[in-house]
Amino acid sequence: MAANTLMRASVCLLCGSSEGSAGDSLERTRKLALQMRALENGASVRELAGNVNHMCDSCRLLMVGMASDDDRLELCARMAKELEPAIEPGARNSRRRDPEDRLTATEHETRQKTLDKTLADSFPTSDPPSTIPDPSSDDLAA
Repeated sequence: MAANTLMRASVCLLCGSSEGSAGDSLERTRKLALQMRALENGASVRELAGNVNHMCDSCRLLMVGMASDDDRLELCARMAKELEPAIEPGARNSRRRDPEDRLTATEHETRQKTLDKTLADSFPTSDPPSTIPDPSSDDLAA
């Protein structure tokens, strides 16, 4: 185990971050994106796998199971997932775009909510809804 620690470089071969520090996440993201593009254009996975001891812990996790150039698509998919922006918990609920998620306080808002729900349920068809639902009989009234 100590031999692996001694062999690691101070800068990650894959993302460029310094060992032991979080580093600049924007710079790490940029370098990972460049590496992913290089892989998409035919860079060798085998060469990266051979240098896994010169990578930070995060990049070593990306490389688990990557051994040959046949793994190029899988590694690109892992890198793409790593590059996705983080979604904060509850972010979707704070927007309340789905009519079922919106809270209503007045009869007018309830009517709007049920109309929006009818439109959402009929999407993507081109036919308009045939009726406007009666909010007093709908279970969505909240």
